[in-house]
Amino acid sequence: MDSAFSCWQPIPLHRCQNCHKAAGPEQKLRRCGGCHDGPAYCSKECQKAQWPYHKTACRDFSNKNFNTVFGDGRPPPGYTSTSELTKAMNDFVQTHAWALETAAKTLALGVFGLDYLNHASDGISRFVFESNATADGPRRNPARSFKLVDLKLVGIETWCENGQTKAEVAEMLAENRRTAIGHFTRQIPDRPPKGVLQVAYQIRGERATHWQCFPQYQLPSPIPPPPLKGPEIAESFRDLITLCTASVNGGYPFRWLRGRGPFAYPGRYTHTKHQWTWEPLFTNWEDHRQGPANYPTLTALNDLRSGQTPDQLMWLISLFNC
Repeated sequence: MDSAFSCWQPIPLHRCQNCHKAAGPEQKLRRCGGCHDGPAYCSKECQKAQWPYHKTACRDFSNKNFNTVFGDGRPPPGYTSTSELTKAMNDFVQTHAWALETAAKTLALGVFGLDYLNHASDGISRFVFESNATADGPRRNPARSFKLVDLKLVGIETWCENGQTKAEVAEMLAENRRTAIGHFTRQIPDRPPKGVLQVAYQIRGERATHWQCFPQYQLPSPIPPPPLKGPEIAESFRDLITLCTASVNGGYPFRWLRGRGPFAYPGRYTHTKHQWTWEPLFTNWEDHRQGPANYPTLTALNDLRSGQTPDQLMWLISLFNC
């Protein structure tokens, strides 16, 4: 086992949206009270600092606007309110951040190439989910609240509503990206992102679109990335999408153990001491190769066709650092 992870500590799910301080017995988080998006903060200072980034979602999911966003305002079965539904979606995308970002990046790279960040107006990764709610209510496992049923690049005209033109939607989304870049730059001034990967989440049967921007950093690669042409790279990218889908739908979400990788590991969320925390099934992919039978939940990995192992696929995608 990697010695860096020999003193492993569980990762709490809920953190301040601005400073990322974890919730706990001595650190309560408070959600935005003006909208159904409801990000959580540890202090008024953090809420104020993140306001430029949150204000668009706060407007779109405002308490006054929820009937427009959610049609008749009735949540799908298993949820008592649209606020509960939106909170469940926010928690869900947090638990699956690695898979969602990796799938979107893989899709964009395969279509647009290395300059995928310059093609945001040409296509956006849209994830469509089905509600997988149970009778557990707020105590449902946050990693299993939804099921990924569709992922594709779609044109921005998809979001042209109420007479909006494609140019108007493009500018709205561009402003969202500029705001996100400013937000991530303020968080880490000495390491600003090169850009952001903008994705859209939709729940089947609901009108609302949830937006997220993943920061993309220009990092040195130990070796040059391979050419983005040919059947081998296409097969590897298909396997990456399969791996990400298995992470989202399999109930054992992959996460980076620290920082941004390059390797992610499957784990489980458990509810203890009034909070959800994630723990890995293992912290070295060599453990899985030596005894895959010990992890029957990873049978979806048998669907990989490129001949590469999960950690090799993760290493591959990490070489494409903007």
